[in-house]
Amino acid sequence: MSSPTGQHKRVCIIGGGVSGLTSIKSCLEEGLRPVCFEQHDHVGGQWHFSENMETGRNDSLCRMFSAVVTNTSKKMTEFSDFPMPKDFPTFIPARKITSYIQDYAEHFDLKKYVQYGMRVDDVSKADDFSQSGQWKVTYTHVKEISHQKTEIFDCVMVCNGIFNEQNRPHYPGLEMFQGEVTHGGNYFHCDPYKDKNVLVVGSSFSAADIAVDLSRMAKNTYISTRRGFWIMPRLPDGQDPWDMTLFSRPLINWLPWALRTRAWGNVLKERFNYQKFDVNPHKRFLSQSLCITDELQNKLLYGQVKAKPSISKFTSSGVTFTDGTSIEDLDAVIFATGYRLKCAFIKDTQVLPENSAEMEMYKHIFPVNIKHQTLVCINYLRVLGSVLPTSELQARVAARVFSGNLKLPSASHMKRDVAEKKSEIINQWGNCTVPKEFVYFYYEELAQLLGVKPQTWKLLVTNPSLVKKLMFGPVTPAQYRLHGPHANFDVAAQSILDI
Repeated sequence: MSSPTGQHKRVCIIGGGVSGLTSIKSCLEEGLRPVCFEQHDHVGGQWHFSENMETGRNDSLCRMFSAVVTNTSKKMTEFSDFPMPKDFPTFIPARKITSYIQDYAEHFDLKKYVQYGMRVDDVSKADDFSQSGQWKVTYTHVKEISHQKTEIFDCVMVCNGIFNEQNRPHYPGLEMFQGEVTHGGNYFHCDPYKDKNVLVVGSSFSAADIAVDLSRMAKNTYISTRRGFWIMPRLPDGQDPWDMTLFSRPLINWLPWALRTRAWGNVLKERFNYQKFDVNPHKRFLSQSLCITDELQNKLLYGQVKAKPSISKFTSSGVTFTDGTSIEDLDAVIFATGYRLKCAFIKDTQVLPENSAEMEMYKHIFPVNIKHQTLVCINYLRVLGSVLPTSELQARVAARVFSGNLKLPSASHMKRDVAEKKSEIINQWGNCTVPKEFVYFYYEELAQLLGVKPQTWKLLVTNPSLVKKLMFGPVTPAQYRLHGPHANFDVAAQSILDI
């Protein structure tokens, strides 16, 4: 059976989170026929917040807890053609980001393409894949597990994300510890830890957020880190958000990145004595863990959060650290140690290897070791920046390839690009289980491929105010809706001018 072209292509989208929603929209823009399978009864994925979420949190999912505020600012977080309401704060609390994503889905009428309560069990090549590029997708209704169904799709967009299996490190004696042991993904609020001694293990965003939240109710709050971490306030200069400053075109274009990161690191070390408070980062700025937080510095200063080194072993009632110090009366341990990327429904390791570090994907989207580029992974990377516009830009590229309106380079070119990209990532971050990117450079790569980079020269006479924002302001998602396929100039331009 030959694969149809253009508007007749059916696209299976696995997951109804942010990546799934942007994929539905991008498919519709390209005249494709999306079918989205979501195993829960709502869209939004990890960005869905509900007061009822505390019930049943002992699973392996990643979800927001009650005190979460976005690490990225409003203008850097919003979708390219759907500005956040003007009354939203600069950084967005959990409830508001949930409402924004729901509004996005309703505004573009995306929910009607979602089949709820559907778990995808298997994705494999169709029998005639070598000719058609099609896929067999087997799925089950979670409430009727005896009824399994298989359908053929022309394309597949894997949108289950990278936060789908909790990473819980093992330490000697942990099985003997009689206190509570849980993961950051199961944390909801600090009330259950009132007057308790709690240890948070980890060194990134969630570890800092949980430690700060715990300190409001816990008797003692500790945070254990192997290699320290950098602390970045949301408003480092007291005025502009960190991401709008770090990812502004003039500084990126005119100051070498290495010099810029060194300067940032020097400024942050001048403002906080990392060594005194036992969180001294082992690597240069932006080469290891970064905590976006406004409170952790003061919590460390006041002793409301106490930093500890790596764990040596647990006892039945406490923990010993590598520097010989210990906590004897520990009540709970929360592992804010991230997640493993797991895609259990794809069993063909040629498509996706079990070890995420071995995945080879062109632009972190297209697996290069299959004949037809009809299966993609959306948001299978970590970005220093916002996930929402990253998923959106990836989905736009993928859908345009599926429709035949964008041609990818040869297989040899893509494999060479993947090898070069892996080398760059190792040089910047070291060995990573999941690739990491800075949003500005990654956005520019995808925008170049898609043909949506802002054409500033065209606006010099007609809109000089917009040109000024483009040349001297931050690189916001809206810049990639000004020109090219599926542009929405008026909405995008106004969003940029509102900065």
